[in-house]
Amino acid sequence: MKNLTTLVAMITIIAVAPAEAGENWKVIEGPNGAVKGVWNVTIAGGQITGSAAMFDAKGKSVQYGLTGTVEGGAFTAYRLAPTNGVACIYRGQRQTGDAIQGSSICGPQSGIWKASPTK
Repeated sequence: MKNLTTLVAMITIIAVAPAEAGENWKVIEGPNGAVKGVWNVTIAGGQITGSAAMFDAKGKSVQYGLTGTVEGGAFTAYRLAPTNGVACIYRGQRQTGDAIQGSSICGPQSGIWKASPTK
């Protein structure tokens, strides 16, 4: 019983612990950089997780989750459950400072991907 009580207490602590705050990135993506907004990203152990609040070229909101990896300055990220139904992959390299620059492939379209932490 003592082990069960300890396990329940540990699960409760984990469940109510505050989530680690992510870092906000200003993002420009897509053909001609027409999609703009903010990613809230957490990078831990080479893994990227987060969420995005973006606006397309017509000003329509697009939201999605993020997952990916970072290794040696190379970033790869994927959209999760985008509200517009368009899956994307982002690949880029860290530039001078904290900026990331690369490309996005969303459905049949490709374009730029630029991200920089907001401070």
